[in-house]
Amino acid sequence: MTFAAPALDRPQPSHASTRVYEDGPHTIVEARGEIDLASSEELDRALRDVAARSSGRVIVDLSGVTFLDTAGLRTLVRARERMDEAGRWLVTRGASGQPRRLIEIGRAHYGMQV
Repeated sequence: MTFAAPALDRPQPSHASTRVYEDGPHTIVEARGEIDLASSEELDRALRDVAARSSGRVIVDLSGVTFLDTAGLRTLVRARERMDEAGRWLVTRGASGQPRRLIEIGRAHYGMQV
């Protein structure tokens, strides 16, 4: 019996989603699902768009994130750096379980409320 290797060039189904909305003076970026190498680009794109078009505090809601890898953590850290350079705040909220532990272990919570 032979098994075929999965095609690497085929798009993989998304296992994460990002939604952006305004809540008073704040912009909320709500992430859900698994934020990893395959899906962190969507979150990065949303955070870059928010940085370019809005002002005020940006709140990244991680309450729906079930998994976060180092690509997702890097996305959050880079977004925080961009906001710092622009004199703006980036705050995360709702992280729990594995995503929260990675943020704390990576010391990314310094300068970013968790």
